[in-house]
Amino acid sequence: MTDIANYYDFISYEHLRNIVASLSVVKEHALDLLIYTLSSMLWQPDYMPRVPIGLPQMNLDASRLLTHCFLFEIDTFLESIPDADFARFMDDIDIGVDTVSAAREVIKNLDLALQTRQLRLNSGKTRILTEIEARKHFRIRENVWLSTLADRISARKANRAPLFNERRKIEISIRVGLRRDAFSSGNGDKVLKRLLNLARETSAQISDDHFFLILANWPSLRPTLLQWWQEHKSPALKLNLLTQILQDGHLVDDASIALWQRGCQILLGFVDTSKKY
Repeated sequence: MTDIANYYDFISYEHLRNIVASLSVVKEHALDLLIYTLSSMLWQPDYMPRVPIGLPQMNLDASRLLTHCFLFEIDTFLESIPDADFARFMDDIDIGVDTVSAAREVIKNLDLALQTRQLRLNSGKTRILTEIEARKHFRIRENVWLSTLADRISARKANRAPLFNERRKIEISIRVGLRRDAFSSGNGDKVLKRLLNLARETSAQISDDHFFLILANWPSLRPTLLQWWQEHKSPALKLNLLTQILQDGHLVDDASIALWQRGCQILLGFVDTSKKY
């Protein structure tokens, strides 16, 4: 498993424009306007000339789609490798081969292919795992169990059946997982995110201590946790806790403070709760 170092920041506009233009899906003047618009959204010092490199990392389909297209040639390269399977989401790439030597060869050739686009693999996040290690890292067993539980919840909701047992399983899983620190390694954060989404669907409870712990230690899960809070039957009960977290200095970045402010606005009725954040 691997990803690309500083992927968004090192995408060349020239290379990107040539790749998208070769797909013949858009007129060139429209492509020029799109890239110019996205480049204007990327922060650069006012006193420096603009550098034609880097795309903004934000919740925009245009930026994500362009960064996805930039690696179509890498997809073609990986598909040409015999006896190998791969999955890619943006710059996160997972490749399955039969031997460690084959994995090393793939990593070497992949890094060389990326160098033609002025990109390099992130050596700190590149790992070769055995099958047993991969099952543990990707949390195969936990995800299978969560998928089964999600299907059961959907079926019971469709039949308007009670969700007491499912709700209790989710609450126990979150409580025990946090106590055992089961979400801190591998794809544990993704498992916790699925549990939070199921907790929101089933109105499962999250204690103040666990709410504080997740909000402080898993920044990527803050939107998901605040969505659970938004739909909680008594959201006002958590407002003092959120204020305490903010005053204690746990939320210092603009994105986290904006999420907290939006949650308060939703609670006070200033924002349409039908729109998720």
